[in-house]
Amino acid sequence: MKLYRAWSVANNFRGYNGVKIKWYSSHSDQPVVPYESVIFNYENIASAEEIEKRLEEDEGYYGGYSKEMAEDSIGELFTEAEVDELREYLTGDFRNTFQAKLFPLPMKEYQYPYRWHPKGGPMDSYMLCGEDGYDLSIPIEGLYDLEAECTPSCTPSIFPTSRITVNAPHEICQALDELSDEKRQTVSELLRMIVDDYFERKKQTTSDTRR
Repeated sequence: MKLYRAWSVANNFRGYNGVKIKWYSSHSDQPVVPYESVIFNYENIASAEEIEKRLEEDEGYYGGYSKEMAEDSIGELFTEAEVDELREYLTGDFRNTFQAKLFPLPMKEYQYPYRWHPKGGPMDSYMLCGEDGYDLSIPIEGLYDLEAECTPSCTPSIFPTSRITVNAPHEICQALDELSDEKRQTVSELLRMIVDDYFERKKQTTSDTRR
């Protein structure tokens, strides 16, 4: 049995470019292969219950890699058929940049399951399986981190971009770009005055420093 990791790289995603979406199966109750055959030393990995019990009994013990963690790491991988199914379903950047890589088995190194990562901040999960019309055979989500090698995807046109780049949230950029022509002109002139004043003061400071 071959298992795969899969990912896409999206632009204009949550206001950022270059966002890596790491796809994973969010349903692993029924493993497609016996864990013993794909997890190295599986029988000797402690369960979460065993780890918790030892933590209570041994003050010098700080926990470890649990059997449940190993199982979930395997459970979120894709079979070849599931990779093909996912690729066919995706659209736009998700499809154009889609890649899959064979996962080395048996799994020997520590793997932290994507589903176990904290969610709700810059790192979150895209609920692909929550889209209207989703009909894949397994539920799939995508882990992303907006603080990991991503760049803001919008600089509203009213900013004097030749002299300064403004990294603003997407919602702000959109709101500014939707202003009426008169308001856009007023805001643009004000921003240009602010930017010109900033560079003039910066130039003066540099000149004073060199004296």
